[in-house]
Amino acid sequence: MLFGANKLRIKAVSGLAPDPQKSMAGEMVSMTADDTCVKVGEGIHLYRPTEPGPINPSHPTVVLIFGWMAARFSHLQKYTSIYRERYPDTTLVLTQCEPSFFWSSQRAQHKALAPLVDVLEALGLIHPLQEASKPRKTPLDSIVPLPTHRILLHVFSNGGCCQLMILGSIISNRRAASLTTATHTPASALILDSCPGDGGFSSAERAFTISVTNPLLRILVKLGVIILFSIRLVMEHVFRQQSTIPSMRSQLNDPDMVPWLNKNSPRLYIYSEGDEMVPVHAVEQHMKDAVEKGYNVQSVKFGKESKHVAHARSDPSRYWGATEQMWKEAIGAQD
Repeated sequence: MLFGANKLRIKAVSGLAPDPQKSMAGEMVSMTADDTCVKVGEGIHLYRPTEPGPINPSHPTVVLIFGWMAARFSHLQKYTSIYRERYPDTTLVLTQCEPSFFWSSQRAQHKALAPLVDVLEALGLIHPLQEASKPRKTPLDSIVPLPTHRILLHVFSNGGCCQLMILGSIISNRRAASLTTATHTPASALILDSCPGDGGFSSAERAFTISVTNPLLRILVKLGVIILFSIRLVMEHVFRQQSTIPSMRSQLNDPDMVPWLNKNSPRLYIYSEGDEMVPVHAVEQHMKDAVEKGYNVQSVKFGKESKHVAHARSDPSRYWGATEQMWKEAIGAQD
């Protein structure tokens, strides 16, 4: 650590998990065919519980997953599979992040997340707008909203953070209309995997080009990143406007970012020395700022062998053990 963990009250989590392939009761959970996963929008997937019925009070009622930029569905399914085995009575919502999300206007970003908002309304996490009269679309019409929720948010990289930030903006606009926007949330927690970054040029260049194999297209993408950074410098230094990444870092430490999180909600930073996109100092500075603002901060720091958004693969027991320990603390805090 670059600063004293004890002095700043950051909890470094290193406990080992039970086998993540087992349920909370220690029994193997048999997965059915994936007919409980429904695509509700472009890059947005709803996973209904594999074991319908009363929800275990120690489980989250909903897990919201925000994937990293350009993450393949098959890669993100490795995380949803673990959650479905661990919490078979929990609803999961997976949101993918396409690179085009960053180039889009705010209106286009809000439109891209509209299916997610529909799901949150159906689940009872936010109340629908009063003027909304459109009927619910299948498969949301069968969802029965709960009066209270226990929510776990799992966010990957700057891509996932930015989508969470935009979602927070959408919900904030509803608050501005003086509407009640959220259900009661006695337990909540936030996982920040490989984020937040600092928005440096080299990090952004790698993030946008890592999935581009065509050499010519790779050059064009690099030129696009250069143009974006040039615009960013002008906006910051001439017009004094905060750009996306600094705004994202600031909003992640805003207790009003989304209505289900507060300063008492445990948040777990998972990062590594081997991450070439999000440097250690960027994460640890954000942790330091969060602690100074009174947040309940925990951390797991991997070594140079663990790469960007690959920490669960690097050491599954340590990774999933830390997430489970954090959730148990969130549940304990509601008592």
